[in-house]
Amino acid sequence: MSLTDRFGNALTSSSADAVDLYNSALDALLAMQPMCSDLIQRALVCDPGFALAHCVLARSLVLEGKNPQAFAAIDRAQELTVGLTPRERAHVEIVAMVTRGQTAQALPLVKAHAAEYPRDVLPLSFTVGVYGLFGFGGYVNHHELQLEFLQSVASHWDDAWWFSASLGWSHVEVLQLDTGIPMLERSLQQKADNASAVHGRTHGYYERGQAAEGAEFIADWLPGYDRAGPLHCHLAWHQALFSLQQGDVENAAEIYRESIRPDVSQAMPMFTIVDCTALLWRFQLHGISVNDKDVDRLVKFMEKTFPSTAIPFVNVHAVMAYALAGDHESVARRLNEVADLVAADRQNSGPVVLHLCQAVKAYAEGMTQQAVRLLDQARPQWSALGGSNAQRDVFFETLLGAVILDGDRKAANKLALERSGQRSAHLGQAWFDRFKPQVRV
Repeated sequence: MSLTDRFGNALTSSSADAVDLYNSALDALLAMQPMCSDLIQRALVCDPGFALAHCVLARSLVLEGKNPQAFAAIDRAQELTVGLTPRERAHVEIVAMVTRGQTAQALPLVKAHAAEYPRDVLPLSFTVGVYGLFGFGGYVNHHELQLEFLQSVASHWDDAWWFSASLGWSHVEVLQLDTGIPMLERSLQQKADNASAVHGRTHGYYERGQAAEGAEFIADWLPGYDRAGPLHCHLAWHQALFSLQQGDVENAAEIYRESIRPDVSQAMPMFTIVDCTALLWRFQLHGISVNDKDVDRLVKFMEKTFPSTAIPFVNVHAVMAYALAGDHESVARRLNEVADLVAADRQNSGPVVLHLCQAVKAYAEGMTQQAVRLLDQARPQWSALGGSNAQRDVFFETLLGAVILDGDRKAANKLALERSGQRSAHLGQAWFDRFKPQVRV
């Protein structure tokens, strides 16, 4: 019996039914749909010894924020490698490394694996997105590296919906919009429930400055997406950001309450922390009063799920959350922890994470000149933290707010014009005129 995955790779399984369910689960995983776990569990009922199904289960559990269960699933996959093909054994090893957070060791293995097995999709998928092996690898040019890598295997993928979405978004993040956006739209034509393609297309609207069109696009698609979907909270965040850019503060706040705050978000904790913090921080930059109860809920959620320093991108947002709460003691503690990690070379972003944490602290304490100096110093290295262009714009907006609070609105206007000239006009004059930053001291 010859069994293969959706992309032509041979699978070691005793059950054709298990393989059919595996392929459906893999589709759901790649499309960021929440039914993946149920499908893969059913596959494992058909064949409990299906090693690669345990790999998909591990990945889906990570996206649900269930790390202990994910570790158990990948442990089981490793116990089942006897008798697997070389591709499958390497596949299991890569998934195990990524599941356990050994990302620096995993990236060279993924590159070598892709050279030999360019259509082995799960290992390849770890390289895409701003939280992937390139995005969180500490590279200033991670967008370019991701695009270069995907282009190296593109000839093997033809017009597959998953690859079109991944390559299209990579083009968008390096501002090759005329190339990337049609790829994303083609992917959505092929698979309309592909949340990854929806996300990439949303970034296309953002980079072109089409806030109204982007908001309408998400509003049309999001109601049909299960709230348990891994990207539901983040797509709502984009929707709120579009509203904020159009000056519709009430709608942005309503979206936060309905779909983003920790007690309604079903996304993995890191997604929720980053999205909640970045939006509440932007609210204060736009002169919007931030609800103390919202901040308190966020801080409690963060302390429960990320009680200590971790990923550089998360660390900066943790300092922002404490600054929003006016908890200067916790800000100082987190900042000192980050400084210790940077000194021990345990933050792959390098010192930029420390400079940004210091800038957030300075801004929150009303030391605007110091905040401007630190943000400007760190600016060439911001992208080493990971995240998308849209996510890192919170640092630019903080810089802009600090310049305004320092009393030089002319310099701030020039800074905003330079920014819109480099990318798009979505931070244009109307947006700038509404920009009335405040600090919480």
